[in-house]
Amino acid sequence: MGEAEQPKDQTTANGNGVPWEIVDFLEQGVALFTSDGRLTYVNAALAQMVGVSPEELMAQSSPGFTHPDDHEKITQAVQQALSGSRSTTDIRVHTAADGLLFARVTAVPHAETNSAYLIVTNLTSHKKAEVTLRQSEERYRRIVEDQTEFIVRWLPDGTRTFVNEAYCQHFSTPKEELVGSSFFPLIHEADLEEVRAKLAALTPENPVATDEHRSLLPDGSVRWHRWIDRAFFDEDGQITECQSVGRDITEQKKTELALKQSESNLNAILNNTAQSFILLDRQGRIQALNAQAREQAQQILGRNLEPGQDFMAGIQPIDPGNFPVSLAETFQGRTKTVEEQFVAPNGTTYWYETRYTPVLDEEGTVTGVVLGSLNVTQRKLAEQALAAEKAYSDALVDSLPGAFFLFTKEGRFLRWNKNMERLVGYSDEEIEALYPLDLVHEEDRATVAHKIEEIFTLGESEVEARLLTKDGRAIPYLFTSRRLQLPEGPAAIGLGIDISDRQEAVEKLRQSEANLRAIFNNTLQAFVLFDRERRVRAVNPVANNWAMEVLGHPLHKGEPADELFARFNFDNFSEVFQRALSGETIKQERNVGGGAQGFWFETNYNPVTTDEGIIGVSLSVLNITERKKAEEALRHSKAELQYIIDTVPEGVLLLTADGSVLMTNPVADQFLSILAPDLADGRITQLGERPLPQLFTSPPKGLWHEIPFKEYIFEAIARPIESSAQHTRWVLVLRDVTQERDIRQRVQRQERLAAVGQLAAGIAHDFNNIMAVIILYTQLLARTVQMAPNARDKLSTIESQAQRATDLIQQILDFSRQSVMEQQPLDLLPFMKEIVRLLERTLPENIRIELHFSEESYLIQGDPSRIQQVLMNLALNARDAMPNGGKLTISLANMMMTAKADLLVPDMPPGSWVQIQVTDDGAGIPSEALPHVFEPFFTTKQVGQGTGLGLAQVYGIVQQHEGYIDLETEVGAGTTFSLYFPALNASTGEEAASASIGLQQGEGQTVLLVEDDDATREALVDSLHLLNYTVLEAANGREALAILDNKANVISLVLSDVVMPEMGGIALFHAMQQQQINIPVILLTGHPLSKEFDNLKNAGLSAWLAKPPELVTLSHTLFQVLQHSTPGDNEHSLL
Repeated sequence: MGEAEQPKDQTTANGNGVPWEIVDFLEQGVALFTSDGRLTYVNAALAQMVGVSPEELMAQSSPGFTHPDDHEKITQAVQQALSGSRSTTDIRVHTAADGLLFARVTAVPHAETNSAYLIVTNLTSHKKAEVTLRQSEERYRRIVEDQTEFIVRWLPDGTRTFVNEAYCQHFSTPKEELVGSSFFPLIHEADLEEVRAKLAALTPENPVATDEHRSLLPDGSVRWHRWIDRAFFDEDGQITECQSVGRDITEQKKTELALKQSESNLNAILNNTAQSFILLDRQGRIQALNAQAREQAQQILGRNLEPGQDFMAGIQPIDPGNFPVSLAETFQGRTKTVEEQFVAPNGTTYWYETRYTPVLDEEGTVTGVVLGSLNVTQRKLAEQALAAEKAYSDALVDSLPGAFFLFTKEGRFLRWNKNMERLVGYSDEEIEALYPLDLVHEEDRATVAHKIEEIFTLGESEVEARLLTKDGRAIPYLFTSRRLQLPEGPAAIGLGIDISDRQEAVEKLRQSEANLRAIFNNTLQAFVLFDRERRVRAVNPVANNWAMEVLGHPLHKGEPADELFARFNFDNFSEVFQRALSGETIKQERNVGGGAQGFWFETNYNPVTTDEGIIGVSLSVLNITERKKAEEALRHSKAELQYIIDTVPEGVLLLTADGSVLMTNPVADQFLSILAPDLADGRITQLGERPLPQLFTSPPKGLWHEIPFKEYIFEAIARPIESSAQHTRWVLVLRDVTQERDIRQRVQRQERLAAVGQLAAGIAHDFNNIMAVIILYTQLLARTVQMAPNARDKLSTIESQAQRATDLIQQILDFSRQSVMEQQPLDLLPFMKEIVRLLERTLPENIRIELHFSEESYLIQGDPSRIQQVLMNLALNARDAMPNGGKLTISLANMMMTAKADLLVPDMPPGSWVQIQVTDDGAGIPSEALPHVFEPFFTTKQVGQGTGLGLAQVYGIVQQHEGYIDLETEVGAGTTFSLYFPALNASTGEEAASASIGLQQGEGQTVLLVEDDDATREALVDSLHLLNYTVLEAANGREALAILDNKANVISLVLSDVVMPEMGGIALFHAMQQQQINIPVILLTGHPLSKEFDNLKNAGLSAWLAKPPELVTLSHTLFQVLQHSTPGDNEHSLL
């Protein structure tokens, strides 16, 4: 009883009068068990939960919707309910999709009917939520415990409710002592009031605050802490609990204090250096300036600056608004460093790095500002040159197709382009963690690993492999790589090109950004002040760092520096120092350390002068190492860029907007010789038939411009170099896609044939079963029933039309390359002579047939019936092309092709081949129809005159013989089809067996017939009875084995279908072998056969027949197999 059939003695589901229709609409599952434990009703919700129909659920012998381990729970619940007790239990429900649900079952007794109801509630979402909550709580606990910051939760009165391990370790107190006590006693008394005020100010609108204060540790030490406090509020806005996260900032505080103490010394030093310094008061008037400042003023302003002048009125930077902003910030007590640009009266542009430093009085009030300026023009020019070169490089690389990569010998990626990221689907961070072989299909990794070794041993390598993407796709790629020697070691640079659809690829330059970012990062000068005795009077932190790096010794106030500097012969220190004491300013560049690891410095010696005269010498040192490195990097980058351009497999051109060629790589030169052979004055106006301005436009996203020209097809894409508002230079990339397009068309044709083939394979079995019934009964009637000639003619028509339907399925299987094949050594010469005699009887008399050959063997491994079908189809096509008669020529030739250039068909391997040519002098094939001639159901004939399967069948049969086909045609002159089959060694050969005519009767032997289709089985039983055999029947392999267990001694032969439920014919054959049941087996198949049948024949299979079998063929096959005493000796094949 299902949800459509309620209990007949009830109109309601229970004693309360609830209608059954309402129970059917409940969201909970409901099941009804009778007093004897039978399941007699389930509602729609329970059936939907399990995933089967109510009828299927009730048909099970036990509560099949429960997990096997929970059957006992359900049984007990039902028994308790039948006993009058209500119970609830949790179970797992086993769904039809092999999944599990968690459910709660309530068993309810129903006294009136002496039955039990089960109410089933789906708890899966609830269970998953519980698991997720536990996992979330566990993750939070682990995160908090693993934090290095101090984490504490506390109540509004300061009582701690939770502390993490870092908090306990820092305060050297166990967690048990901290939780439950207040943290306020730990706060330094000088900071306590401020902390309380900040915490009291927390509100629902502003629940977070940050404070810094001192804390008292158990050992008596005082540490500075920074805390981020967050409050949690109830619905009334009252604080219920707070959480604070803190860290120790004691060392940071010490550093800040040290910096403040050195600030006044720094101001004094800067007033006596060779760097340009100007002192301004709060009104922006000049109070003092040094000689360098006067010199710079003359250089960039063309006039002098004097004390008392308004500084803003005396300068004209390119960005005049920058100065007042910087000055205002400095008067607020902040030190600031900016870069400013000036244009001198003569038009020269200068860059200065200016440091704005506040001058403080004893009370800490800002009374003025010191401007310290450094000429950084040379550095800026180098940066601009590098930026322009980088923009050019990036634009060029972004215009290249494919996946660009650069990796070390150890397999670590250094550079890749954005196109590679897009293709593989990994982010920058993920690619950095990968190795090259991680992006290669598993089956190709050994080959690619070998090719990577070749890169570093031979210098270059090329390999075709499948690129493995993050989502598991495998894309065929061609990788071309070369060895590149980097400063840090050998590396491999290369490009991968998609050889399946040639999508847009972009190649980047090797890793250079890190070096470029590092250039000129440290541009602050080092300053040292000496007295006349060469003792250090003052030194800034930068100078001390410089002294440690270069001299290996720090500079201390009061220390004589003459010996230390002279030890390293630094700038001929004694001589230069003496010149500066004489009033001379000396500027020098010096390399210290030598070689690539050395440092370059620009030193400035200036006399320090007061009213009393020269009292010492100031030394300013500027590290210009990065500038020197940048110049070298620029030269290296240009050479590297040219190397990359010369090695990519695409044509790369650098053009001006009017088409002038600035640069090409070798591939581009090759393409230009085709597309622009008359290139004049080094200027391109068009490529092929496409004007150049069209190629400078943007094609649709993901596409390239197409340039068809003569027999070639090129693709092009252009990208402007973004160095100015106007696009004055363009990078144009060309690629030859002629071969790719040809391959793509052939692949698409193969895919269409494969799709139809899959359909044919799917329907062949069932269709042939139907036709077997029709044909067998037709043949039985024709041999067993006396009927009028007119009726017998109609019966013959039925048989011929059924055979036509079978032939149609055979045609579809042929072109889809899934038909039954019985290949054997076949000499085509006598075979062709027979075919010609057949054609002479078949074709009209106005068509003359000629066979051209030389007297030799033309051996192939072929199926004679299928080869005959090929030639008949081609001959009939030729007949239709010559309605007024003509000549049909068939030629045979042995061919040996040893080199790729000899091959007559693309992708055809070298070797020995037998060629069959079929030539007519008919109408020829129009050019628009040529791409479709081998497609199924394509025909140029009128409706009713052709199925469009003839040439498709020819194509499929040739392919199944591992052969190739080509055609040449000319409208009005005729067509030639050339077929190529692999030649067979002349030492092998067989003669075809002749077919017998008439029925071969049995001798009363018992045949076990195994067939799942009732109609087909009945037709075969009648046929076997007609042939004088006793028949035992089975619907599948399992039933057959059961019969064989009891009657194997009386069964002479097993005739079995291949495809059946539970156990098919092949499985039955193997089972019989395992059980040593030595009875001959013949297999029937209406499904395309695979190469597995070759193995079956070798394993002892007696014979097999294609569905639908003809009665004559069936009789002779049975007779021949039964002549042999053991299975497997019969070499009978498909008749």
